[in-house]
Amino acid sequence: MSSLHACTCFEQASLALPGYHHVSIVVRAEAVALLEAMATAPEDVRMDEDNDDDDSDDDGSDDDGSDDDDDEDDDEATAAAVQEVQQRVAESPQDFSAHLELVRLLKQRAELDDVREAREQMAALFPLPEAVWLEWLGDEERLAESAEELQALQALALRACEDYLVVPLWLRYVELTQKLHAPWTAEDAPEPRAPQAAGDAAGVPQVREALEKGLTAGGLHLSEGPKLWDAYERFELCLLAAATDEAARGQQAKVVRALYRRRLAVPLLDL
Repeated sequence: MSSLHACTCFEQASLALPGYHHVSIVVRAEAVALLEAMATAPEDVRMDEDNDDDDSDDDGSDDDGSDDDDDEDDDEATAAAVQEVQQRVAESPQDFSAHLELVRLLKQRAELDDVREAREQMAALFPLPEAVWLEWLGDEERLAESAEELQALQALALRACEDYLVVPLWLRYVELTQKLHAPWTAEDAPEPRAPQAAGDAAGVPQVREALEKGLTAGGLHLSEGPKLWDAYERFELCLLAAATDEAARGQQAKVVRALYRRRLAVPLLDL
């Protein structure tokens, strides 16, 4: 309610009172003073709230400073832990857990070259478990961009397969070979399509060679072998779907049927 409207209400109410002409000026003045005081009060409250917000902002700045200090403390603690584990590895190179801990700490510090060196040192001493190899391959794959880096990654996957028979590692080797030589046939590729250039089709023999290596190593594995056969079938069926003319489709259909006959001759759990 505005001061003018309030004063008018006071005046209208005073008309019904005796002696209105003697008190109206006093009432009007008192009403204006009261309403002005009421109008100014919220501003004071808002100023107090603003001051409180400023104080809280200052507190937030202090918190940011303390967070920075905590980060520095964590970095120093991690650096000290790295030095301690490096000492353990130097004193007891056969301590496999120390090698794993060193890789973990170096990854935490994002020291890529040191991580690679620690892994190479570990691989030179031990046949690495499947999980360790898969983590290594996954880390390197995220960084690989050029054809040369993919070739190095493919070679690393083949090294992993040579430690001992692990079918998932052979599948990773085949997958990386596809991405390098025939990316249009990879499982994460769009819909099957015909090769866009002669260079695309030229990569097919390399993928088949990788698949044959995988079958030779693990195709007879009673429980895991079917995964390698499945990968081979997916690849050949992709080529069949991408065939552009009747002659090519007929030829590729023969390849698929021959692969089925080979698989049926192997005693596997999924038959």
